[in-house]
Amino acid sequence: DWGNASYLYEMFVLSNSKQLLIKGLNIDTFQSDGIIKELFEEFGVKTEAVEGGVELTKIKRKIKKYYHDFENNPDLIPCFTVTCALLGIPFKIKGVNLRGRAPERARMLKECLGQLGATIEIKEEKEAQTVLFDGNIAMPETGSQVNIPAHLDHRLAMAFSPAALLGYRVAIENPTQVNKTYTAYWDDLKKLGFDIAQEL
Repeated sequence: DWGNASYLYEMFVLSNSKQLLIKGLNIDTFQSDGIIKELFEEFGVKTEAVEGGVELTKIKRKIKKYYHDFENNPDLIPCFTVTCALLGIPFKIKGVNLRGRAPERARMLKECLGQLGATIEIKEEKEAQTVLFDGNIAMPETGSQVNIPAHLDHRLAMAFSPAALLGYRVAIENPTQVNKTYTAYWDDLKKLGFDIAQEL
């Protein structure tokens, strides 16, 4: 679905690839997370319908700062916060739900992004939180291992693994948690050329 496809969009943005075909997606979707077509265009990704799916193409990136309220699409927050942080794009992202399925997500994002050298501020609101980033990131030395304590949040596991594209060895806690929504995630990464090993 389009929610799972958001991580493929993230990988595409962070990669040197110019085109990517994603099979099984209908561009005329009724899924609310289909908004990623428009949101990622700001990051330099054009989405076009092709037979059997959609094709992504790199275009000029439009943004230098990012602001969005994800109240209606809270599951996309990990993907966009990590994408922005890895690109060094300052952001203000609203809508981290305090009463939903991942009430600790803002704190976990702050902890995990800290492993990559990004300092995140959390602003408390009535029933949600806003996460803010000033664009400054002191990333670890290329080739070093980055440990992501995803705390059983499968969306964090999927959002942080693309950091490997920047030359890091990314260690994800409890990698099988992605089976909650995307059982083929690690297999799909292997198809894209990622080298994946699981410690027993």
